[in-house]
Amino acid sequence: MVTIKIYIEGGVLENKNTPSLAISNTNILRQSFYELLTQQFSPYDFNLVIKMGSGEKQTIKFLKNSSVDAIALIDLDHKDKKDKLATLEASDFAKQIFFMVQTMEAWILSQPDKIELYGKNEYLTRVKSNSLIEEDKSIKDKHPESLIHPDAILKTILKRYFKQGNRKKGYGKLKDAPKFINLLELDKLVATFEDVRNMVLYINTKNQNK
Repeated sequence: MVTIKIYIEGGVLENKNTPSLAISNTNILRQSFYELLTQQFSPYDFNLVIKMGSGEKQTIKFLKNSSVDAIALIDLDHKDKKDKLATLEASDFAKQIFFMVQTMEAWILSQPDKIELYGKNEYLTRVKSNSLIEEDKSIKDKHPESLIHPDAILKTILKRYFKQGNRKKGYGKLKDAPKFINLLELDKLVATFEDVRNMVLYINTKNQNK
């Protein structure tokens, strides 16, 4: 069986000073990514190992030091891919590094129906009930990869369309992102994002060459 280790930017690294809630949420985020990827990769065909790498530099460090076949999934943050790789001193690993363009939240914004579903699952109060999230001016007719600061856009959309109790709904990466990732459809991400498509092709190639 092929073992593929995937280091993903995000979460926190465990140490004696790390709050237990942050560790728990990081583990939930890791599991959410695992469940997303196994929509297409059967655990009977692949041994997929997911590790959250915290910051991008640590994520790349994990990749470089991996003793097994591995890839990294990191944010791009509006930089040219070659420049980003050069900045991280990772140009030699270009074939093993894939990008969430621009950040993970762009994936979420690409499937606005999942934002609606998230609101229902979390029993949030829907405001502007006659307005569709997919019609929101911040994302309508825009490719998700072109969005500037998608994390801020997602936060704004949540505040605009949902209330939690008497307050507008906020957004926390570790608290909320795992719940969104759990709802996403990988085949739609493959169709929308070039790097997701290339990552899936890379993993499939490893299985074919086993």
